[in-house]
Amino acid sequence: RKLALLLAVTSIVASDKITQECSQLTSKENFEPDKYFTDSWFVTHIKIEGRTLKDEDLCCMEFKSEKLTNNTIREILAHYYPKESDESKKFVYIENHISEDSLKDKKGSYTAQYRAVDKDGKMIHLDFSPITYTIRDTDYSSYSILNMCEIWDNGYKLSMDLIASRTLNDKNEEKFKNSLQKLSLNLGDFKALKELSCIEDSNFKFTNKTKE
Repeated sequence: RKLALLLAVTSIVASDKITQECSQLTSKENFEPDKYFTDSWFVTHIKIEGRTLKDEDLCCMEFKSEKLTNNTIREILAHYYPKESDESKKFVYIENHISEDSLKDKKGSYTAQYRAVDKDGKMIHLDFSPITYTIRDTDYSSYSILNMCEIWDNGYKLSMDLIASRTLNDKNEEKFKNSLQKLSLNLGDFKALKELSCIEDSNFKFTNKTKE
C-alpha cells in the first residue's frame, strides 16, 4: 500500500494515468538538518497538485524524528483520524529513513525511503518505497513549507504541498504568508486542518532501534 492510501486520497489520484516526474522545486538555502529534525512538526494546511480536497479526505499529520546510529534519520509521520470509530485504527504510522549524507549539500531536498509500521515500530510492510521531500522554506522554530512527491510503479504521481507548525492546531497564518508569496504559492489553494481538532500522538515511542 502506498502512502496515498493512508492519506485517503486514492480515489482522488486514480484518474491520473499519465506517467510523470516530480517537479524540480526551489528549496531552503543553507538547510540545517540538526535544527529541522527535532521535536514535532504538525501539519496545518495541505494541497494536492491538480486536486480539490474535501473534508472527508483529510487527517491530522505529525512528523517527529530521531537519529539512528547508522548515519540515518528516522522520521515518523503519524496520521490521526478523529472520526474513526475503531480506536485501533485512529493512528496510522509511516516510517521515513533519511540518509544524513543526502543532506550534506544543505539544499533541503532529499529522497527518503518509507514503509508502514505500527505504534511499536514493527514493520507492517517489509519493502521500502522512495519519496522525495523538498523543504521549500522554514524558520525552524515556528513554520515549515514542504513538498512531498511520489511516483508510483504504475506512473501515477502524488505531489503534496504541506504547511506545518511546531504548535499543535496552530491557526496563525501570518508568519508564513510572505514565504508563500515568494514561492508563488497561494494560501487559498490549501485546505486547512484547523477544524479537525488534532491531538498529539502519544502512542509511538522511539526506541533508537528499528524493529524487524
